[in-house]
Amino acid sequence: MNALKKYQVPILFIAALCLVIGIMSSQRVSKVLLPEMKLPEIGLAVTWPGKSISEVEKSLIIPLERELAGIANVKSTVSWVEKGQSWTSVTFHSNTDMTKAYSEIQTKVNQVPNWPLEAPKPLIFDFSNGASSTLASFFLHARDDVPTVDFIEVFKDEVEPALIGIKGVAAVKVPNQSTRLRLNILFDEKKLVHNNVTIDEVITALDDLYDQSGDKLHLGKRAYQMVFKGEEKLNQLGEVIIKANGQQLVRVKDVATTEIIEDEEWLPTSYNGRSAMFFFIQPTNDVDVLETISLVKEKLVEMNRKLEKRNGFRVDLRMDNSLAIIDSLKFISFSSMLGLALACIAIFAFIRNVPSIGLVFASVPFSLSIVFIAMWIADKQLHLISLAGISLSVGLIVDASIITIESIQRELKRKFSFEYMYKGLMRVRSALISSTLTSVLIFIPIVLMSSKEGQLFEDLAFVISIALMASLVYSLYVLPALCTAFNIENRYEIKSQEAKSYRFVTLFSNPALAMGYIVLGVLFTVCSVMFFRPELDVLPNPQVRDVTAFVRFEKNLSARAIERQVADPINKAILTSIENNTAPEFDYFTQRCVARGCFLNFATNKNIPVEIYDEWLNSTILASIVGVSGSAEKEALLELALPNHRAIEVDLIGPELSTLTRVGVELMAYLTEKLQGAEVFENSEIVKSDVVIEFTPEKEKLAFVDMSVQQLNNYLVAMSYGYYIGDYFNEGRAVAAYVKGHEVTSVDDLLSREIITPDGNVRSLGELTQGAMKPSDSLIMRVNSEQVASLYIEAPETMPIGKFITILKGHVADFFEQKQVFDVAVQYRGSTDDMGTFMSEFAQILAISIVILFGLIWWFIKSAKATLVVMLSLPISMAGGLLAVYLFGLIRYQNLDMITIIGFIMLMGLVINNGILLVSSFMDNLALSASRVEAISSAISHRKRAILLSTLTSILGMMPLLLPGATSSEIYQGLAVVIIGGMLTNITLGLLLMVALLSLPWVTNQQDATQLIRKSA
Repeated sequence: MNALKKYQVPILFIAALCLVIGIMSSQRVSKVLLPEMKLPEIGLAVTWPGKSISEVEKSLIIPLERELAGIANVKSTVSWVEKGQSWTSVTFHSNTDMTKAYSEIQTKVNQVPNWPLEAPKPLIFDFSNGASSTLASFFLHARDDVPTVDFIEVFKDEVEPALIGIKGVAAVKVPNQSTRLRLNILFDEKKLVHNNVTIDEVITALDDLYDQSGDKLHLGKRAYQMVFKGEEKLNQLGEVIIKANGQQLVRVKDVATTEIIEDEEWLPTSYNGRSAMFFFIQPTNDVDVLETISLVKEKLVEMNRKLEKRNGFRVDLRMDNSLAIIDSLKFISFSSMLGLALACIAIFAFIRNVPSIGLVFASVPFSLSIVFIAMWIADKQLHLISLAGISLSVGLIVDASIITIESIQRELKRKFSFEYMYKGLMRVRSALISSTLTSVLIFIPIVLMSSKEGQLFEDLAFVISIALMASLVYSLYVLPALCTAFNIENRYEIKSQEAKSYRFVTLFSNPALAMGYIVLGVLFTVCSVMFFRPELDVLPNPQVRDVTAFVRFEKNLSARAIERQVADPINKAILTSIENNTAPEFDYFTQRCVARGCFLNFATNKNIPVEIYDEWLNSTILASIVGVSGSAEKEALLELALPNHRAIEVDLIGPELSTLTRVGVELMAYLTEKLQGAEVFENSEIVKSDVVIEFTPEKEKLAFVDMSVQQLNNYLVAMSYGYYIGDYFNEGRAVAAYVKGHEVTSVDDLLSREIITPDGNVRSLGELTQGAMKPSDSLIMRVNSEQVASLYIEAPETMPIGKFITILKGHVADFFEQKQVFDVAVQYRGSTDDMGTFMSEFAQILAISIVILFGLIWWFIKSAKATLVVMLSLPISMAGGLLAVYLFGLIRYQNLDMITIIGFIMLMGLVINNGILLVSSFMDNLALSASRVEAISSAISHRKRAILLSTLTSILGMMPLLLPGATSSEIYQGLAVVIIGGMLTNITLGLLLMVALLSLPWVTNQQDATQLIRKSA
């Protein structure tokens, strides 16, 4: 007591200092949209331009997978192999040391045997350090139609250097549109024949045009490095000598021309119907999104002024994470202020002392200041989830202050007295410490979870835990110091309710009546769990206002065919619809095509139902386009942190790929019919959709013309994609150089081309090889080193993922039984794994926490039986939360998702706080020789206001989160419903259950309470 009185001024000074530092820290904490996800995944990108899908698989992927198989803790290895490239995803178990795993993969990649020299080593992407995050995306577009090379030059010269220098930008990435240039040395077959030159001779002449160094040459006292000059500038390549025909030199310019074009043909991309380039920026780990996006926007204004002079180029933002952050900040601020206002009204109804109420709410800025200081020190970020933690902690923060000020007011008699104030503080100190520590302990399961879902909520647990500890410090030290400084008085007489409480408690003095109520409580709990349990889901599905549509191709198309047959007609149809005022309202539209379809995005600030877009897309835009199908959907906000969280992958594994694809085709048709509202796609290719030209060499004829199969292959490669001869430097940039023939229009055209054979004669390719078109795979999928047929299934938006998985597995089992398929195995990946991993890990850690929780409460209360009474108030309150979610789901879409489950964790802490307040007072009264009925009635009388106030502030603090507002509001509504429903149940049924339990003689007695006093002493 003396210490608190003596150090009153230093306590207030430190509190004020914390406020100032907290305000400064809040400005320094970086702001992002979603927490940085350290996924236990490493990706490997392999490129081998011009090679067939089978060659990439056999020569690169199979040897690579053999090496990767020796790495520990690998959960799965999935490879997607295409022509000239592949992507391998290695997923590890959640507790893996990813730094060590990354190092092991680097070592294994370098140990792959017989890796072709012309194939670059795999690029390794470490997603455990946030490599998959995107800060913002853009479109570079021009007013006029310009060549692709101009886009690349503008991007390389102006855009990329300007953006990469901005604070918070780690990299600028361009997907699906190569920014590398290639040099084509275009030979004319007729000129080759005329000059008696073979393609091998052209390749040989150009293949070694680079400077080389030799050993040192010692001359006298000095040693000189020998350098052999071989490199030629691009503008001098035409003068390179290929061979000499007698006295005549044949140079490159005699048989070929040169051109610089894009390295890979671009798939169509457009902005408002005009050709465009799509790119995005990746953030640094310590990025402040609001600051960085602000700098980016400033740079765009300056950049666009310069770009306008180059054919009307312009860069526009496509995705801006700062908008969602600002939207969420406004929503959280509004809901917190509204919650505090409602809580203030409720507190005034009980306390009716404005200075006291002011001291209660002063705990909020103090505690939040400590939170921001802790976030700054721990290098935490402010995002949608940590913002939720701040909003949710506001109600919890004032609880401790309410309990303290209420107890102090009970002791104060009109005028302020430090002794009475201190007595009121000490009356609740033990209960405050125990309830706060137990609440913090409740969040340990979230902090300890290593799964990606656990990572998503780690910062929420951190924020709430720090806020609770800060509120405890405020209630025990700062609040008493403020009461002393302002001489807080109690001008409102608190009427004793003990007589009413006594009459109420006597109802439970009959053991039969008490047991009857306990049985009713158990029945309520069991019925709620059995009949009103919501369906399990992975995550809520808040959606942004932008609409995305995917137009799927029925068969594979070339880049030019996609542009002519799909992309251009779509752009024209949309522009026509806009002119005719038949299009839904949107600000702009973009189109990005990939190998299997085109993505359309419609940016809008209006919340227009997606069904309108879907109807318009299919009836107006795609109606006249053959061979495509499309669907529209709203973009999911949490998709950025946990992509594909509503998707299930069904892998078919068996001895032969032909059998798997046959079963896959039938299963896909079956599931499409049975799963109404779901989207069923090919994850791998189950129907051969590509065509290859298969050449069969005439080996005998090749022998007679002194030509090897490899030489023939060189001709064919050069006349199609081009034969790679190395990199040349053009104005400081490396460009890949290819010896290439003029464009081939058909197989017959190719086979009719004449060449010079090594024996010096002229032959057509058709004399040396046969060529025929055959169906082929365009995509091969491998899971854990085995070829699979795989389906990708997206659950309907209105169906919980847990229920959907059960239905899906039932349909798959029925299909296999009906078709009598016995030689094919099925495995599920995606949401089914995520949910199973989360629930298993959560249940294990929660069980341990409950045991520790029981021990901690026992340590404070000093009675195992009384602790059991507190713990038994949990099930009925949790059942009330379940019932509330179920009833709310009848009004607005809501399932039992992972964030809603976090609400049950918070509810446990709140319920236990109320239980400790009541039981600790009961034990104190019992130890003072009060009868059981007197002890219970006195505990209710003294703790009723504190319990009612803390419950009301918790409920009122959650209610604004149910308001439809920001894009992110849907994230928090399930959690808020759980707390509101659970606390209403606790204050009505839960506390009655505790009274009934405490009324039973065997639960605890006066001897137990007396022993408690002795132990405490």
